[in-house]
Formats: sequence, C-alpha cells, structure tokens
Amino acid sequence: MSKTRSTALDDTLRDGPETRRSDLHADRRRLQETHRSDVKPILEALRQMIRRSELSQRQVEEAAGFSRGYLSQLLAQNLDLKVWHLMKILEIFGEHPGDFFHRLHTSRRSTPDALADFAARSAPAGDSLAASFDHLYRVGLDSLASLRQRLERMEGAVEQLESRGLIESSEE
Repeated sequence: MSKTRSTALDDTLRDGPETRRSDLHADRRRLQETHRSDVKPILEALRQMIRRSELSQRQVEEAAGFSRGYLSQLLAQNLDLKVWHLMKILEIFGEHPGDFFHRLHTSRRSTPDALADFAARSAPAGDSLAASFDHLYRVGLDSLASLRQRLERMEGAVEQLESRGLIESSEE
C-alpha cells in the first residue's frame, strides 16, 4: 500500500466513527443535490405537459391513482420522483418515454457556425464579442458532456425497464 493511501486510512481509522458518519452525511447531501438538479428538467417538462393538456393536476392524480395533492408534492420536489411515477404520468398522456426524453434532451443551442454567421451579419464585432462566442461554445461543450452522462444513465434505466418487461424495446 502506498504511503499516501496508508496515511489516509490511518487518519480515517484514527478519526473514528463520528468523522466517518459526518463524511457519509456530506456524501448523502451531495448526492441528493445532484439528484434534485437532474430531476428538475424532468419535472418542468411534466408541468408543461400538464399545462398544455386539458387535464387538471387533480385529474392527472386521479388517473394515476395518486392521492390528492401528491402530484403537487412531486412537482415541488417535496417527494422523490420515481420511475414508476414518471411512467404512470406519461402513460396518461400517451407519451412514449423515449420520445419524452428525446424531446427533453434535444439541444436547442445554436452551433458555433451559426453564432459566427450572426456576428458577421451584425455590427462590427470586437474582440470581446469573439471571446464571448468562444466562451458560449465552451459552455455548450461542457453542457453536452453533462448531457451525455445523463443520457447514458437514462439509457441504463430504460434498459432495466425493458429487461423487466415494464416498457417495450424501442429497437423493435
């Protein structure tokens, strides 16, 4: 074992269960915050779907078999959104999960070429505008990388649902 690893292990053992418990709580909080940020776009898309429909939240709750106020609690993130919640709501609206997530994660951002074309047609651009476009492009790449990670997690979840027979395979 390397000296660094050994020292870290010794420190952990010396610090005792209280430190390990506080580290566990910190890890749990970070995981919950990540989960909440991952779920926000899904909940917003569900809100929009309900608003665009002719159904009230109460009617959606009844159709899904949820108790009164349950959907409001889900949408407010006071309850954890589970896959079965999502599947039930999508079923009510006749929405295929693959279509829902495809629409949810379809990039609406402009390409760098489109931004450059816009800048060329606009008033003379200085270096600061070019730097802004470069920054936007980098942010877009970071967002795409994050989106790819989320998509991979979602694909794994869909595969599990397909293997359990809860949804039909989209490849058929």
